[in-house]
Amino acid sequence: MCRTITIAALISFVSAVLGGQTLPALPQFEVASIKPIDPANPQKSVNLRGGELKATSYSLKNLIQLGWDVRSFQVLGGPAWLDSDKYDVDAKPAVPLEIFASEGMRQFRLMVQSLLAGRFRLKLHPETQEMRVYFLVVGRNGPSPKRTAEAVGPGTSMRDGKGRLTATQIDMGMLAHDLGGELGVAVIDKTNLDGAFDITLEWNPDEDASGSSPSIFTAIQEQLGLKLDVGRGPVEILRVDHAERPSEN
Repeated sequence: MCRTITIAALISFVSAVLGGQTLPALPQFEVASIKPIDPANPQKSVNLRGGELKATSYSLKNLIQLGWDVRSFQVLGGPAWLDSDKYDVDAKPAVPLEIFASEGMRQFRLMVQSLLAGRFRLKLHPETQEMRVYFLVVGRNGPSPKRTAEAVGPGTSMRDGKGRLTATQIDMGMLAHDLGGELGVAVIDKTNLDGAFDITLEWNPDEDASGSSPSIFTAIQEQLGLKLDVGRGPVEILRVDHAERPSEN
């Protein structure tokens, strides 16, 4: 994925329109289909190759997460079906996008926002809310992640959903963002570590299962020399003001 884009930056177009300002229209997919899921294929999946959005069994909440680069706990409000109704989405841009480049991803997310505003009549606004969080701090014996020798491009990270995170040229803010996605709780960087790092983190994703891999909390301490302290802090959220089920297409 590309470097984290803040909610404020991604929502600026929508906020300005709701505030009465006149801005150019959001970029849009050339063609888009949104249909209730096929009962024969309920498995959740997503493919963003070339800037095309092919999502299976995605809820509107999932799509909001994709369009604004936020986690589930950061999307509040909205109708009862926000997370229960599932859709198959197939949307194609007019020209392919380099999705792993920061500008390509920015354009893609804006197209998703435009799609949701048009088809779901989605209206939302950003807020800051005090929540339970984890603070990412330096451990007792000091940090041990490998610093990037020379930054030659935007940082990238990948989580396999099976207890492994690999990243190159990422800063601590991006690591905190990724850890928040794994934990389902906001993680705030308090390490005061500047620069970029190459990171490999492995842990046991099943807390109830025994195995050779450590918990994610232990792995962060043993493999990165960092730790997570629980506390409360400000978290950027999106408040859904209005949404409608999409019409058949």
